[in-house]
Parts: sequence; C-alpha cells; structure tokens
Amino acid sequence: MKLLNLFYLLLLYPIMLNGQNTFYGTGALLNNTTGSANSAFGYNALYYNTTGIQNTATGYGTLYFNRTGSDNTAIGSGALFYNTTGYNNTAVGYYALVFNMTGWYNTASGVHAFIQIRQAAEIPQRVIMRFIITRATVIAHLVIMRFITI
Repeated sequence: MKLLNLFYLLLLYPIMLNGQNTFYGTGALLNNTTGSANSAFGYNALYYNTTGIQNTATGYGTLYFNRTGSDNTAIGSGALFYNTTGYNNTAVGYYALVFNMTGWYNTASGVHAFIQIRQAAEIPQRVIMRFIITRATVIAHLVIMRFITI
C-alpha cells in the first residue's frame, strides 16, 4: 500500500507543484504543466490542459482538449469538449458548445446547445433563442454570443 501511495505521489507531483489547482477524478488535469487556479472534477476533466488558467470543469470529459484556453466554465458531460485555445466561454449542459475550439465570450445553456460553433466569428454578437424538440420535450436554449461590455 505504501508503494502505491508513493507511486501516486510521484505521478501527481508535477501537478501539485504549479499550485492553486483543485481536481478530483481519474485523468482530471492529468497533463497540466504550468496552468494554475483550475478546478477539474470528473473523469478526464481538463485532461489535456497544459498552461490554461482559471478554468472550471465539472463533469465527464469537460474541457477535455483544452490546452491553453483560460477563464472557461464547463458544467455537464462533454461541455466544451473540443475547446483548445478558446477563452471566457461558459457552457452548461450535456455537450453544450462541444465543438467550440477557438471561440471566445460564448455562453450556451442546455442539452447540445450550439454544438455547431467552432470559433467566435461564426455567430455575430446577439442573443439567440433556440428551441429543440427531444423525445417530445421542448427545451429552450438562451445563448448570448460574444457579449462584451466595453
């Protein structure tokens, strides 16, 4: 048992060195190098994060491919899954903003909300109400894209 604890300590030592990260779950923040102030909870949450800072990932595979993206919040399985360098995004719901890769200042709420967005330029600044019918249930998605206050 002591050998196993020593193994885990050596495996997690680089993650603990950069400080101010909180994680729980197999593969959570596994590849982090210098990223700090990140929170990852769930299987493979923020798995590929290396230098991204101030991200919050809660759920299975949230922000999985994030490498350098910062200030993102993903809650729900697969939310912001393919995000790599995008920043200041908020995705709440099962696979919300799943294909966002480089976009910034996106907010999506709901199951599969704006799964087609890949970068911020694809949607102009506006508020969009979207309705999806899933198993005879109507789900409204309110999405604010690139809302910036100057």
